[in-house]
Amino acid sequence: MWIRFLLAAVFGGGAVPLFILIAFDGDFKLGNWLDAGFIVGLILFSFGLIATTNAGKLFRGFGFVVKKLLAGKYAHYSYYDYVMEKGDNHDKTTGIPILVTGTVILATATILSYVFMNQYF
Repeated sequence: MWIRFLLAAVFGGGAVPLFILIAFDGDFKLGNWLDAGFIVGLILFSFGLIATTNAGKLFRGFGFVVKKLLAGKYAHYSYYDYVMEKGDNHDKTTGIPILVTGTVILATATILSYVFMNQYF
């Protein structure tokens, strides 16, 4: 479990400078670090919330409709048959490290933005 937290933290921490390189053309100012941290934290938090609450099953219905319309294989299947064939291989603990990492990055960026950016206004 701790490995997942470590991997999520390394991914989140590495995504912030990468986001600065892409979105801010490599301008590593304090404000850009805080903005990038907020955006990366928000994205990680969103993915972690979807994975933890099992809301990804909602997308199964979309996939079923698309496959039923486009592929002949699922033309005679009901949604129940489709779900039973696909199985449930979801692990709820996968989303928790991502959710916690996203929350920490989001909170850190928000608090640091409030502390450091209030000095200039």
